[in-house]
Amino acid sequence: MDNTICENITEIKLTYIYINHINEVDKVSQEIYNMETPNLISKEEIIKLLKNNINTREIKKYTISSLLQYNVDIETGEYAENYLNENYQMDDLNFLPFLNIIKEIRNVYWKPSLPVFKELNELFIIYYENLEIKNNNITKRIYMKKMKNKTYKK
Repeated sequence: MDNTICENITEIKLTYIYINHINEVDKVSQEIYNMETPNLISKEEIIKLLKNNINTREIKKYTISSLLQYNVDIETGEYAENYLNENYQMDDLNFLPFLNIIKEIRNVYWKPSLPVFKELNELFIIYYENLEIKNNNITKRIYMKKMKNKTYKK
């Protein structure tokens, strides 16, 4: 296998981060997700993932806060060797170009990456604790208008 040729992404790591109401990380869970279509997670798949993991705890309720896509799409082998070089300082690495904020639920496309970096491709799903308590037991008040007696002219 040639480590200098980009390959399609067929599986990614999903990381679920649950943040409580005081902005502390409450729970983190991870899983490997096999994509139905290489380099693509469809909108329907994302909705399914979000619904399956939104209420993992019985007591606390969470809502989706954000989705972050981490896709290392370095193309050339020489450039990749610079990242893998032991003398390269961690402070010199700039990982921000690989991080994308997904602002709405839509199809997420992944660029092919080198086999060395395929493990780094990840989708972060961040949930925030929902403190709103919905009370559906509120009685709706109905006001009856007093009907006026109409007199008819003859």
